[in-house]
Amino acid sequence: MMFPAVKAEEKLAKKTVSKEDDFQTSSQKSMLYTFPLMTVLFGMSFPAGLALYWLIFSGFQVWQQYQTSGWGGLTPWLLKMRLLKSERG
Repeated sequence: MMFPAVKAEEKLAKKTVSKEDDFQTSSQKSMLYTFPLMTVLFGMSFPAGLALYWLIFSGFQVWQQYQTSGWGGLTPWLLKMRLLKSERG
């Protein structure tokens, strides 16, 4: 759901002269993939209640994000898995 923001930042970073923006966008893109993986790995070593708490509230946050701004970057994946109907019909 967060990918449109990252793609917009990547386009903006390419237009700027300084290289700090490129570093920030690459770090942000890396964190989008590594943090969920780290959460799963840490959740396997912590008590089950904490992992269950993380799972439930992550699902709640996805629902909140959907309610406020739609599917965002998940739209192409959901269309590919045929969980969403195409707007073209």
